[in-house]
Amino acid sequence: MRHLKEPYTVSARQVAKAYDEALANLPASSQLPLYSILNFHHSCARVAASLGDHDKAKKLYLKSLHMLQNASEAQQLDLQRMFPESNLPFSISEEWMLQSAMKEAFEAKQKAEGMKLFSCLESMPTKEPKSHYFFLTACYRDPDQSELFQKLAANWLATKPADDWTLEITHYLGLSYYNDDKHAEAARMFSQILESSLSLQSLPPPENAMIPNALSFLASSLEVLGEKEEAKKLRQKLAEQFPNHPRL
Repeated sequence: MRHLKEPYTVSARQVAKAYDEALANLPASSQLPLYSILNFHHSCARVAASLGDHDKAKKLYLKSLHMLQNASEAQQLDLQRMFPESNLPFSISEEWMLQSAMKEAFEAKQKAEGMKLFSCLESMPTKEPKSHYFFLTACYRDPDQSELFQKLAANWLATKPADDWTLEITHYLGLSYYNDDKHAEAARMFSQILESSLSLQSLPPPENAMIPNALSFLASSLEVLGEKEEAKKLRQKLAEQFPNHPRL
């Protein structure tokens, strides 16, 4: 009876070493499609990040960005042939490379570099709402979403124009206040969400989950603040409209 050989396993560090060797011997950019080179850089960056080398991952994403911004006319035409009607994958865009580099900068504890990259995203046209990228930076700076997050988020909401992620920030800010027993502030945030609930009704989950969450947490905060009758009305409304909500 023949014995099957044990499967050959490769460690992440061996993969990273192979990628490094391939990068060092990569032919001139004119000899390979730009799309292939960028994807290869991104693969190298993901391996580096998985090993905790976030600075290296950041540099690889920024190198990809530089290559895209300085692509030759022939490379640009090649991309247009591969993806007609400007239908480039999001991963082959300046926005995606910037936000990936920003993430790795924050993971590498390079706050100044991360904020610089966020400023670039904030100043350019983006597919994702600006508030989404702000939320990422605020979470990187305060992973516990406590006092610093509250200060940053409150200032953003007060000074920046609303977009499709504004209510998400309002929701998370309300939860942060609630978890810190700042119930007056939490009630104000959840009330704002309910005032905007018409704009949420047409959205799919999880976005429209903000409505029952706001009802539930607003009721709890008002109860702590002594407004028990109003809290009771909100809980009745929650039970009528969202009978399966976990906080009932």
